[in-house]
Amino acid sequence: RVGGWLDTRPVEDGGRIVAVAEPSVIRAALVYALKAPPATYWNIDVRPLSTTTVTGRAGRWYLRFDGAPAQPSRA
Repeated sequence: RVGGWLDTRPVEDGGRIVAVAEPSVIRAALVYALKAPPATYWNIDVRPLSTTTVTGRAGRWYLRFDGAPAQPSRA
């Protein structure tokens, strides 16, 4: 389902779509975009509050990972 959704995103209008999603959805999108074997899903660690950017179009995806914000130290 996630791959189908990615493939239907418009590319001509230059618009951006922001999706706030559970880690399971992000893992599925990454497996699809990377064309990785389905078992890879269980080996992807999506940190809370992190950002994953997927750009491109159906069949040609680019990924960028930004780490989760630093947690304040508890002194």
